[in-house]
Amino acid sequence: MSDPEKPLHVAVAEALGCTPVYSTDPEVRLKMAADGYPCACWCPGRAHAGHLTNEVLRYDLDWSATGPLIEKYRLAIQPTLATEECGGDPSAAASWDAYTKRTYQECLDQKPGVLEVGVTPLIAVCRLLLALEAAGKLEGA
Repeated sequence: MSDPEKPLHVAVAEALGCTPVYSTDPEVRLKMAADGYPCACWCPGRAHAGHLTNEVLRYDLDWSATGPLIEKYRLAIQPTLATEECGGDPSAAASWDAYTKRTYQECLDQKPGVLEVGVTPLIAVCRLLLALEAAGKLEGA
């Protein structure tokens, strides 16, 4: 899994194949640190279309960055159903589920899909992407 000290959006960028770029130039480092992590992302043919940016995309906050990934990997998002009204955990009322749809063969084999939870839909998706990458199921990243 990812480094607990690493911001979620940076871990997702790395899971997608981006390579953090570090600079020794103090001015460049200051600009990159403004995002909370002293790196930029260089990922030819990936999310940044091959250009160096001053910050890693905020997959945890920016729908325009994460939305295409939801489509690409055919992920689903919904409010967590185990809410207090349904007799479940009251703390689940403010959470979201992100999960993979099972393939026909997975249904036949009774294999579960992958599910992750987050306090926002994007955080749930980020956690799901990291879980898929850890399981070797993040194809085409």
